[in-house]
Amino acid sequence: MSAMSQRGSKFELQIASCLRKKLGAKVTRDKQSGAGVNKADISDYYQTIPFHIEAKDHERINIKDWMRQAINSASGSQKPTLVFKMDDEVIAALRFSDLIDLTKEVQDLQAIIADLRQPETIRQIQAQ
Repeated sequence: MSAMSQRGSKFELQIASCLRKKLGAKVTRDKQSGAGVNKADISDYYQTIPFHIEAKDHERINIKDWMRQAINSASGSQKPTLVFKMDDEVIAALRFSDLIDLTKEVQDLQAIIADLRQPETIRQIQAQ
């Protein structure tokens, strides 16, 4: 395995580990990352996250091509997401429309949670 491949593999493992620890996601680094039918760098067979992740750790940043790669390999329900290193920081990029959709989902869920936190009598009155 080349030094570049090892570097990319290490970065993919780092991303998968972070998703498991912080979100409880059931993800793994795809051992055939970029090969075969599933072109994902991070496998999420149980669909525990809404993202199709294309991970890149390169000296030169090429967001346009990398984002196209993520878009072309994402399945219908997943949001194509580019995760890359810029200096010592990990950056994520996704389509603006996907960001808006995810934000709307969060707002809707927050409204449901706020409603559920109200005492039952208030909810009954509001329903009438």
